[in-house]
Amino acid sequence: MLKRAGADGIELMTQLLGPNGSLLNLDGAVLAGSPDAFEQQPGTEVVLDGVLLGVIHASDPTLCLALLRSLAKLDGERRAVTEDALERYRELSLLYTLGAKMAGSDDPDRTASTALAEASRLIGTDEAVVLIGPDSEDLAPAAQKGSGFQSGASSNDLSQFAREIVEAERSDVIERIGADHPLSTSGVTTLVFCPFEVTGPVGFVGLLLLGRQSDPYRSVDLKLLGAVASQAGPALASAFAARAARTAALAREQALEQQIEQLRVELDSHGQQERVREITSSDYFQSLRGRAESLRNIIDDTPQR
Repeated sequence: MLKRAGADGIELMTQLLGPNGSLLNLDGAVLAGSPDAFEQQPGTEVVLDGVLLGVIHASDPTLCLALLRSLAKLDGERRAVTEDALERYRELSLLYTLGAKMAGSDDPDRTASTALAEASRLIGTDEAVVLIGPDSEDLAPAAQKGSGFQSGASSNDLSQFAREIVEAERSDVIERIGADHPLSTSGVTTLVFCPFEVTGPVGFVGLLLLGRQSDPYRSVDLKLLGAVASQAGPALASAFAARAARTAALAREQALEQQIEQLRVELDSHGQQERVREITSSDYFQSLRGRAESLRNIIDDTPQR
């Protein structure tokens, strides 16, 4: 701690110790002051947060102890800032990784399956489901793990429970569900859930619901599930938009193919008419027509027997 304070901190401590004072660590090494002071001055233990750190040998250790407490507080604040920065970095890294894994698909079901797989990997689950729908009354499974949430009498209970969560926009952890809980027949004993929105043209709502049979979920699990949900919403919105664009493009392509086929038929018909006109207007055809007319006249003038 004193070393992290640098040369200025050591110099200030040396001044407070005086010419006959010293600060020793638990190994007896002199950190500041006179190497021989501990033989001349009584020792005062340095205890911070219940931990013995060393001994001060000085006629008045009060200011020295105050400096050490200030340095300890500053050191703690620095560690807290560092840990907070590292935590934020981890969160950003996690969000980036999740977003990259869920992005780029035009299949909402595949995107939902990826979100569920990532949630299961990060948190651990025996039963899980991703529900998506235009509103809380019409939620349907887009991906699931296990069958406990969907089997038997729990299916209707799941719909009711999911509707209440989405309408309340409530993310939470239930460390231990009771016998009267709507999902008590699903086989799980603990739940964590997080609703989300699928913004954009579709305007859907969704819910990530995980459960397991042991090891209750904690607040850190809810935080991780929230990270997955925050990326699942935009990824699903992109998937729905991409699917709509692909469907529209396919419809335009089919309409264009029909127009081309109709044009081909019209061109073929027009071409046949042109060939007929070319044939009937040719000298050879006119000669044949004249001969046919002459032959018809001869036949008509021949006396009948």
